[in-house]
Amino acid sequence: KILIADCSPPSISCPAPQTLTCHSDYNASLPPNPMTEAEFEALAGGGSVSDNCSIDRVEYSDVVSDWNCTNKYKVTRTYVAYDQSGNSKSCTQMITVSDNVKPTFTTLPSDLTLACPNPNLPPVAYGIQILGIVGNIQAWLNNFGGATVSDNCGGPFTQNVVICFLFNPLTGCQTSSPATGPGVWAEMPEACSPQPREVQVAFYVKDECGNESFAVAKVILVDNAAPTIPPLPALGLDTCFTQVPPPNPVIVPASDNCTENANLTKEHVSDVPLSVTGCPGDQTIIRTYRVTDCAGNSATRTQTITVNDNVAP
Repeated sequence: KILIADCSPPSISCPAPQTLTCHSDYNASLPPNPMTEAEFEALAGGGSVSDNCSIDRVEYSDVVSDWNCTNKYKVTRTYVAYDQSGNSKSCTQMITVSDNVKPTFTTLPSDLTLACPNPNLPPVAYGIQILGIVGNIQAWLNNFGGATVSDNCGGPFTQNVVICFLFNPLTGCQTSSPATGPGVWAEMPEACSPQPREVQVAFYVKDECGNESFAVAKVILVDNAAPTIPPLPALGLDTCFTQVPPPNPVIVPASDNCTENANLTKEHVSDVPLSVTGCPGDQTIIRTYRVTDCAGNSATRTQTITVNDNVAP
């Protein structure tokens, strides 16, 4: 009787270390278990297996370590090759799953532009306007400024919105506080502060592994309306031209939609003779005043002054 005994284990060389980005990549790359010799040698990374007789199968097991998050961990994969006689030989492969990719803003947050409130209204009406503005700001914040975000690995995001007091294009807000409707309004410059009237807000988004992106947008109060000046009464003077009163911008009545009336800038522009009739003492003068609000919007109004020297020597 002749007995043939195979006591030699297979020879196996593992695929090269592998780096994947997402947990989904790891799942998608899982090979059959067990697998044939051909399936093993077809793996990415160049594994090989052989035996002096023949390979029966290759099995593997994974041990996870250094877990940081769903998409950042390490796997030690041990492959075991078996021949037809049950001899076996193993090798190990390191697999690293590491998501270092920041989320992407597929749609950037949009600036929120609002009409300024009118401080010249009665207090209750003015307060109602401010409540409306604060409500609009809060709705905009709740909607993440209209921004949309995607991530290479999917999964949940953590969103955070802050008021930006000191902004760096590379690192984002250096000092910040959580953004709320009332908080943004509290930081809004007054009407006569250096223009523009705006507050910068930063929208941060962070994936499960701590990769973070940000985008900025602004809440802007606009004032495009010029002050209102009612018609100025005409002056008819039965006197000499030299007795025409000097310009007095203070007496010009004016109101505005955003600047307190007391803070409007009033100035005399010109006195232009319109006509001279009869003698130099009889003429019509067009006097022009200008009123400017704190946003730089201005309006002019003319006043007609008629001089009639009808006093005999």
